[in-house]
Formats: sequence, C-alpha cells, structure tokens
Amino acid sequence: MDTCVLLQVLVYEADHPGKGAKDDIHAEVKSLAVKHSDRFRRDNNKIVWLSVKLPPVAPPPQIQEILIMDLAVKKFSSDNLILLCSANAEIRQDYLNRVSCLYYR
Repeated sequence: MDTCVLLQVLVYEADHPGKGAKDDIHAEVKSLAVKHSDRFRRDNNKIVWLSVKLPPVAPPPQIQEILIMDLAVKKFSSDNLILLCSANAEIRQDYLNRVSCLYYR
C-alpha cells in the first residue's frame, strides 16, 4: 500500500512567538493536523509540519520560498514525489490519480 505524507511548512516571522509558545500563531493549524493525521493513521498516511522561523532581516519572498523549499525537500527521500502548492490550493482526486499513474510508469 502506498503512503501519503502531507508536510505543512509553518513560517514564523522573527517577531512572532516561536513554536510551543502559548500564543503560537499556528496552534489551530497544528491541532487540525494532529486530528486529521489520527483519522488517517490506519491507512498509513500522516500529516506533519516543519516550523521555520525567519531571521529579523528576511530575504525577499521569492528567495524565502526557495530557502524554505530547500529545507522541506531534505525531509523526503529521492524517490518521493513532491507537490508544491499554496495554502489555499484545492487538489482533486483525479489530479492525484494522474500523477500517480505517471510516477509508476
């Protein structure tokens, strides 16, 4: 059985409280990730996150994306298929089916 891992990259601005703080700005997202990960655990799928804190003088947004992607890619092995999308992306099942067909050829 194939497994699926959703890696969420949670970005903290330099002046925001870091991960684990009482007023963590990503607490709700983390809570939902744990809830849904527990729901799909029996299928060997999971949702994880990577917390990234930006430096006080952050690079331009385009450079930030490249640096963050560089960190995220290191969490996977070279034979994994990685889809980069924005937070509001809607991914339909037929897209995933097409991608998996291409991947297994």
